Amino acid sequence: METPQLPQWILVMLRWICPAELFEMIEGDLIEQLHVDTQRYGPARARRKAILHALDFIRLGIIARNGMPSFNTPMTFHFFRFFFRGMKKHAGYSFINISGLALGLATVLLMMIYVFDEYRYDRFHKDSEKVFRIVSKIDLGGEILYTAFSPNALSDAIKHDYPQIEYVTRASFFGPSQSLVSDKSEVYARGLAADPAFFKIFSFTCIEGNLATALELSDLTAIVITKDLAIKLFGQYRDVVGNTLRDGRRIAAVIENVPNNSHIQFDFVTGFMPYTPEMAIWGNFGSYHYVKFKDVRNVPEVQQSLQALLTSRLNADPHTAGFKGTLRFQPLTAIHLDEVTYSMEPVGKGNKQYAIIFTVMAIFILAIACINFTNLATVRGIRRAKEIGVRKTIGAVRFQLVMQLLGESMMAATIAMSIALLIAALALEPFNVLTQKHITFDYQSFGVPLLVSFGAMILSGILSGIYPAFVLSSVKASSLIKGAPSTNMGGGYLSKSLVVLQFTFSIMIVSGTLVVYSQLQYIRNKNLGYQRENIIRIHNGSKKYASFKAALLTHPGVKSICAADQNLTEVFGAGGIDWPGRTSTGAVLVHSIDVDSDFLETMKIALVKGWNFSADEKIDTASLLVNEEAARLFGIDDPLGLRVQGVCKGGATVVGVVQDFHFKSIHEKVAPILILQRNVEFRYKNVMVRVEGDMKQNIATIENVWKQFNPDDPFKYSFMDDDFAALYRTEEVTETLFKIFAGLGIVIACLGLFGLSSFTVEMKNKEYSIRKVFGASSSSLFYSSTMSHLALVFIATVIAGPLAYYFAAQWLGTFAYHAPLSIYPFVIAGATSVVLAFATVAYQSVRVAVTKPNAILRAE
Repeated sequence: METPQLPQWILVMLRWICPAELFEMIEGDLIEQLHVDTQRYGPARARRKAILHALDFIRLGIIARNGMPSFNTPMTFHFFRFFFRGMKKHAGYSFINISGLALGLATVLLMMIYVFDEYRYDRFHKDSEKVFRIVSKIDLGGEILYTAFSPNALSDAIKHDYPQIEYVTRASFFGPSQSLVSDKSEVYARGLAADPAFFKIFSFTCIEGNLATALELSDLTAIVITKDLAIKLFGQYRDVVGNTLRDGRRIAAVIENVPNNSHIQFDFVTGFMPYTPEMAIWGNFGSYHYVKFKDVRNVPEVQQSLQALLTSRLNADPHTAGFKGTLRFQPLTAIHLDEVTYSMEPVGKGNKQYAIIFTVMAIFILAIACINFTNLATVRGIRRAKEIGVRKTIGAVRFQLVMQLLGESMMAATIAMSIALLIAALALEPFNVLTQKHITFDYQSFGVPLLVSFGAMILSGILSGIYPAFVLSSVKASSLIKGAPSTNMGGGYLSKSLVVLQFTFSIMIVSGTLVVYSQLQYIRNKNLGYQRENIIRIHNGSKKYASFKAALLTHPGVKSICAADQNLTEVFGAGGIDWPGRTSTGAVLVHSIDVDSDFLETMKIALVKGWNFSADEKIDTASLLVNEEAARLFGIDDPLGLRVQGVCKGGATVVGVVQDFHFKSIHEKVAPILILQRNVEFRYKNVMVRVEGDMKQNIATIENVWKQFNPDDPFKYSFMDDDFAALYRTEEVTETLFKIFAGLGIVIACLGLFGLSSFTVEMKNKEYSIRKVFGASSSSLFYSSTMSHLALVFIATVIAGPLAYYFAAQWLGTFAYHAPLSIYPFVIAGATSVVLAFATVAYQSVRVAVTKPNAILRAE
């Protein structure tokens, strides 16, 4: 019987892990045992036993006895010494190459942190993939309203009829002006009311107490507070459960502070009022609803069933018959970046489109930096052709040359990555301020972005080293020493193509920056139909509004005052209406706002026809003002005197038409709106004060008068133009980031062009000198040297223009109103790139023109 041989990989492994003095003995023992086992068990089993015996030697005690294969210390030292000596000799090149890649990697790191943080929202909850929010789509007739609210009656129906859903909870947010008073202090905090299942759906970390029972309906005085709120109220967060606030509410539990990447933000949670029959109004979309499914495969079935239930209940009620409402289960983890923007979001949501844009921008910047790094490394490698030739002549093999060039490239990339980490760490705080994030330098925030950046570093190092390494190492030594390939490869298609590509990216970024700036200027200067300047908005209204208003108007800095139930920058209230002569069928929902008689005067909204409300509120409680869009909805030439049903009991009569004004973001078109003067308390929720003169003095005056009439309520205010600007905070951040990206892109590209032109001129010195000897003028040499590089930028401009125009048009299309898209941003971006490129290469071209040829030729 033929004895099988030990696998070769077994012998290699044993030679690596076993001490040299034991290897031969172990090898002999294994072969001898293999022979014995073959006779006893057969070849196949004997071979398996031999492999198992060999694997038994993988033990720490054996490995520790064997010195690991070591690098050749003198050669390793020589490699590092040669690398750093080369960096010192070509300090300018090294600075350009490493700093460009470092800036690119730092940019990618920060932007990946930003994007990763956006996608991590609400994923910290246990079983977050099973949690959904029920949102609504409401057909208002001429407009579609998307709202995070859903019918109040849903909660009870889900509990009784849908066993597929494990938990359901309602939620209602109080805002940041809730007063909590302990024996030690008074604190204003954000709160929400929720059902007992709230903490079974959301896994907030509990410090003290029992979250499972904290919100039991039998004890509506229970309150759950965060760690920070506990410290503010009691000076500590331990041993506070059971303490009572002055209003009688009892601390039932303390939880960790709500993470910043949660779409639900609060300082305390209280119980919801018990469900009553009065709440079973299916047409009242007034609560948030969250559910947790037992199995997510049941989501489509339950959604379809709930939709059918909603439609039947709405049609059964004469007040809501024909009402078109659609329910959707929105995944918890998709809320922050959902493509649909829902009104009544508890906090500002993110924008998936911008997350994608920032990712693409980061890739562009990284591409520019990597192209720069690769191009310069390639040219630098080609410049070392003679050195490579000498090394090959004295015996260096191809593998050694490849590893040397790749190793040097990886060393440079590693240094760039180290600098990028330092830049990212230093820039993190300003970056947080800019993006309004709270990102910290920890594994959760930096883990994935760091892996992406390290991957980019390794890729850059390999790509920048692989071309010169393999190309130069494959050329004959004699050709390298003669310098034959230098000119051909240094000015080849690869380098030129890479320069065109990086300037294409840079010009696209600059064009995008100019378009974003143009749109934001359009937004800032657009006539909204009202004057938002010099308006101070008091958030929480006044219980003694009439007296407060009369007292405040006696001060000279106060010009006029009005009240409204909603913030004018985001009117969300809507109701179904009807009117005589309507030809359409089905319910028509229209936005509405409750105001007082000085609303038009204070907000400077023009009255087109008819008359304003009377100062005597008793006269005009059944009167109605409409905007021009609402008048068009009615379908009659003159809507004055039209009786509109549904807006209040008995209906209301149109007494005036006002000019269209924006009461939402200009991403949306102006919609119909009804303006009422109903005598209801919530009408005074927002108080707008128009002032003139010293703003600080006016604020102090308003606050003093406020405290006289509302001593128990906090004075919370904002400026109307700030409220308006908040609608476009994402666009403001985008503009700033685009400016940073544009600057980085141009700087890195120009650095690369400067380095490339420097080495190109150096390689062509002999050619230029010979041409000067044969009579070429300095101007012709300057023109030739300059245009060879500027032509690449011209090509990039031609490519980048149409691409940038297409993407800019797509972005502007997300606005209902936007600045006209002209060719000027793209012409300016291209011209700027050409001018900067000219300034970059002009210095090298001047050197070519003024250098004396005899000095160059004598050196050759």
